[in-house]
Amino acid sequence: MDLDLIFALVAGIAASAALLGLVVVLRRYVRLLRLLTFPLVLLSLGAGLWLYRTLWSDHAPVVDRVFIGLVAFFLVAALLRVAGLYYFEIFLQGRGLRMPPLLVGVCFLLAYLVTGLLIFRGVFPEKSIAPLVATSAVTSLVLGLALQPILGNFFSGLVLSVERPFRINDWVKVAGTEGRVVDINWRTTHLRTRDNDNLIIPNGKIAEQEILNYFYPQPLHMARIHVGVHYRTPPHRVERALLDAASRVEGLLEKPSPAVYLLSFDDSAISYELRVWTEDIAGLPRIGNLCRREIWEEFRRNDITIPFPIRTLEIEPRA
Repeated sequence: MDLDLIFALVAGIAASAALLGLVVVLRRYVRLLRLLTFPLVLLSLGAGLWLYRTLWSDHAPVVDRVFIGLVAFFLVAALLRVAGLYYFEIFLQGRGLRMPPLLVGVCFLLAYLVTGLLIFRGVFPEKSIAPLVATSAVTSLVLGLALQPILGNFFSGLVLSVERPFRINDWVKVAGTEGRVVDINWRTTHLRTRDNDNLIIPNGKIAEQEILNYFYPQPLHMARIHVGVHYRTPPHRVERALLDAASRVEGLLEKPSPAVYLLSFDDSAISYELRVWTEDIAGLPRIGNLCRREIWEEFRRNDITIPFPIRTLEIEPRA
């Protein structure tokens, strides 16, 4: 093989690899580069191809056509990306609308696919795209049967993106597990639990489960604290003590105000329920702990007894 050809190939590949590495490094620090990653990848490949065709003058004519196609694809993709960013990030958000990230990604993917087919048709007019489309259809059918679970999660993710039963940072309960939504991608949804663990749930499983969203339609949440009190204490004293205890707990809302309900007359105590409101769903265990501590202190100051079950045994004498 000619040394000039080898040098041109190595130079072109090295240039593309260097530019791709630079894009990967800089996109971590510059948000605009993250949004334009795909066009920049095309630009890196085009730069390597341009260097190859410049250093090797005896290259095949098809190389020039591929280079023209890459440059055209880069320009159109960059234009589509900028127009999409303006429409989704500025135009819609300025009117109070926000498209789900997964749906935005699908729109860009379809736009790139149509652009690629049109550019291929323009660069290679003698080639018919009908066999390519037919082959793609057969390939898609085979892949669809083989990747049915993955595609099911993908379309479930699309449904979740359109319906939006939850958003990023919402606190939800799915399949008996509570957590904050930290990421929604094309296949899975990530929840951050109270234990700071990352729970990954396939979108197909979420679509089949009941979803409890604590942040919709508003983040207000009512917490219930149950306590039993001795029969000798009048209910009005218990209600006053519970409300005073709730007023000293940090994280509770004044409006709606706390309320006390007498639930039932049990065997050993009268059962009361303290209802309080908070917006800190993730901190409910902490709030419940503080409420119970303040209730114990308030009951001790007011000489209110929390009884425990007492059983009296009567033994009859033998005949």
